[in-house]
Amino acid sequence: MSISYRRIYHADLEQIAAVEKSLFSTDAYSVKILESLVKKNSYICVLAYSDALIIGYIIVGLDGVEDSAEIFRIAVVPSFQRMHIGNSLLVFVLNTVIEKKYERLLLEVRAKNTSAQGLYRYFGFEVIGRRKAYYNSPI
Repeated sequence: MSISYRRIYHADLEQIAAVEKSLFSTDAYSVKILESLVKKNSYICVLAYSDALIIGYIIVGLDGVEDSAEIFRIAVVPSFQRMHIGNSLLVFVLNTVIEKKYERLLLEVRAKNTSAQGLYRYFGFEVIGRRKAYYNSPI
């Protein structure tokens, strides 16, 4: 299986919104929200795909406060998880953040999402705070 990476385009948004609904239920981004993010120059929106099938994506805001970028979403379709796609997306973003000289890369993750936390720890992320009852669905 060959995996390729590219920028997210408007034509991808319906399929990404469907992935959002399957992975994030109550916190899923709608096509309208995705469209607003993809249109902005202050966001990195990268897609992983294989045979024209979207298998993952990452959306990062570069207009953070105090030279910080923020990961808004990183997602991999369940049947493609554990294949290092999330790693590849994260490496791309880390390199871009370093290249653009951002001091920090921030993200939020559910307390019970231990697999995502493991990925972030592997890349050197540290817990700097906790928001009580932040997510509608904390699982």
